[in-house]
Amino acid sequence: MKTAKEHIIDKGGYIFFAKKEDTITGCFALLPVSNSTFELGKMAVSTEFQGLKIGQKLLSFAIEFAKEKSWETLILYSSTKLDNALHIYKKFGFEEVPLEKNLDYARSDIKMQLTL
Repeated sequence: MKTAKEHIIDKGGYIFFAKKEDTITGCFALLPVSNSTFELGKMAVSTEFQGLKIGQKLLSFAIEFAKEKSWETLILYSSTKLDNALHIYKKFGFEEVPLEKNLDYARSDIKMQLTL
């Protein structure tokens, strides 16, 4: 099994963590799809810290980071069962786009994109 370093960092991606005092409260990764498109993945907030808008802060940071890097597009894969997450993605400007066939993500049934 590949490590996060091998799967993300070594391929030109990034991993970020949200921290409250000495506790990691959330994280996300940015994985390269092309020179100008990155996938927002592995976004999660620890259960005990949900409801504190940490996910929104992470998402806002991801978008600003992408703009600073002059990327053109962020994409993400999610599940239509995650109403709260989809609401937040839409609030930040992500729009649903067609999902590819034979996707590696078994639980994903929606693809979203943000043009920067």
